[in-house]
Amino acid sequence: MRTLLTILVLLNITVTWDLDKTGITKGYRVYYTQGGRQYVGTTATNRFTIEDTISGRSYKVYVTATNRWGESGKSRIITAVNP
Repeated sequence: MRTLLTILVLLNITVTWDLDKTGITKGYRVYYTQGGRQYVGTTATNRFTIEDTISGRSYKVYVTATNRWGESGKSRIITAVNP
């Protein structure tokens, strides 16, 4: 009998960016994709952690700022890969 053992290493990816210095930003949305699915997280700071990512997989990430008038355009898209 053959036994197949799969081990998934779950890691975190932390994304940081420069804070808006105008004072009108109320928060940020962090968009990330993995395996064709898109996810959205929110934060009031310039730091966001994508939890339980899988080793060896790549994640495309971009950030927008939000204020009382709506949402900004998206930042440059980065690709993060866990080792």
